[in-house]
Amino acid sequence: MKRETYNVKFVTKNIAQSQRGIIALATVIMLGAVFMEIGVAGAFVAYTLTNTNYGSRLSAEAYTAAQAGIDDGLLRFARNSDALPVPNPYTINVSTLGTRTVSVLLCRGNQANAIGDVCSGAFVDATYGESVATGRAILKQRQLRAVLSIHPVTGVVGVVSLRE
Repeated sequence: MKRETYNVKFVTKNIAQSQRGIIALATVIMLGAVFMEIGVAGAFVAYTLTNTNYGSRLSAEAYTAAQAGIDDGLLRFARNSDALPVPNPYTINVSTLGTRTVSVLLCRGNQANAIGDVCSGAFVDATYGESVATGRAILKQRQLRAVLSIHPVTGVVGVVSLRE
């Protein structure tokens, strides 16, 4: 019986050389996917942090616009406490671009509300009024309600309560 011998070292070397390119390609694709995932995750975290800070800023601007609307309603009641403004509610632009606005609705205790349930309407006499201001800054919106006392003789207007 004749024994056949094979050069195993040569065959193994040829297989390793032919698979070296495939292994390198798989490694490059795998590393590229890992780096891409890190980049996407970093971009998402940066976007979320920026959006959160920007959203907080817009909310604060909407709240400030609503406060300005309450102050404007207070001044309008002080100037002419007998008549409500026309149109009611009215809108004020508080920025030059018109992206920050406030809508103010004034209600008097003994006058009917055209909008129904926006004002509470719980006042039975003319010595109380309500100013509802809704501040808007792009996508954020904040609303403040102020109950006002109006002196029937002097017309002095005071804030009884202010709530969001």
